[in-house]
Amino acid sequence: GARKVMSIAYQNCSVLKIPFMPKGVNVRGIKISSRHPSGNGYRRVISNLSSVNQTHYYLRSISPLTNAQCLNIKQSPLIYDYGGKPFIRRHSIDLFRNSGSGSKALGMDCSGFVASAMASAGLRFRHGAPIRPIHVKTINSWMFKAASRNGFSCLKKQDISQANPLQAGDIIASSSHIMIVDSVGANPFNLQRYGQSGECHSKRQSLRGLPIAIIQSSSHNNGIGISRMLIEDSAEGSILRGMKRVISRACYKMFNMDTHKDISEISILRHDFNTPACRDREIYLQREKCLESCSL
Repeated sequence: GARKVMSIAYQNCSVLKIPFMPKGVNVRGIKISSRHPSGNGYRRVISNLSSVNQTHYYLRSISPLTNAQCLNIKQSPLIYDYGGKPFIRRHSIDLFRNSGSGSKALGMDCSGFVASAMASAGLRFRHGAPIRPIHVKTINSWMFKAASRNGFSCLKKQDISQANPLQAGDIIASSSHIMIVDSVGANPFNLQRYGQSGECHSKRQSLRGLPIAIIQSSSHNNGIGISRMLIEDSAEGSILRGMKRVISRACYKMFNMDTHKDISEISILRHDFNTPACRDREIYLQREKCLESCSL
């Protein structure tokens, strides 16, 4: 679902073939327009379209498709906009129409992206409760973090360990940000490097070199929006602290020690997609037909 939303947002099949975006490759031509009324983030707008197209990590690398179903995304690119959500119709989600929830820019925030990804893949939030396009506007990152408390019965909080490693498709949520695991290596935390339990303390952990990539809509690289990054380049604040504690706990468990039972910074969630009550029809994304020939 996340890859589908990203491909449609860029109206291009090849965007997923571009290497993971490194930290610090900043897009120019996007500016902060105002603080969001909630006080938790900033609204952004495009101030110079030409600069955006020339410096945007993805837009500078792709060519608009000539398919009549496709939109020339370089004329109206999506950016990161705190509070920004896709426009919703009765049975579909439109990434290319402003819903009025953020600034005047086309774009969406982190929770809007994750909710759109789930809806487009036909993944329910609650057992037996149909997916509705309205969910992309009403669900926020803190609701994912407290998934059980908010009745998201199809999302199960995970205790990550060697026996239950991080998986592609897992959701990492803090109170202020949310991302989806895009891919992982065979041993995501490189636990084989630890020779004794004394090396497991969370203050000794680092995400550098871990074979974990995520997909998100974020303010990284000056508000680029939807991107795929290695977790070492994307984790900040509470997600960085929380992931260090997750690694620490998995390390201690390897030595049969149980600690860090309550990791308050983040929740790692996995969708119960094998349960029929958690599956639904896929919500249609406008301009989806542009990518009918893509293999996502």
